[in-house]
Amino acid sequence: MQAALYVNRESGRAVLFAFHAGDPSLDHTLRLRGLARNRAYRLHMPEGYGPDRTAGGKQLLEEGLPLRFPHAGASAVILIEPR
Repeated sequence: MQAALYVNRESGRAVLFAFHAGDPSLDHTLRLRGLARNRAYRLHMPEGYGPDRTAGGKQLLEEGLPLRFPHAGASAVILIEPR
C-alpha cells in the first residue's frame, strides 16, 4: 500500500491519495501526519469505501484512518476539510 497526503497550510484542507499496490491485505490504517491536532475534519470518502465521516485531528494522527480497499489494485482519493 502506498499513500500521499497533501495539506494546504492556509485553509487546512487536504487530499489523501491511497493505492493498494498489490499488498496482500485490503485493510490498512493510515496515520495522517500534517493535520492540526486540535481540529475536526470531514472526510469525503469515494464510492466503495464507506460513508463520509468526521474525525478529530488528534484521532487521525494517533490512531489513524482505517481504510479497506474494495479489491486488489484499487485506489482512493479522499478529500479532507476542516470543520
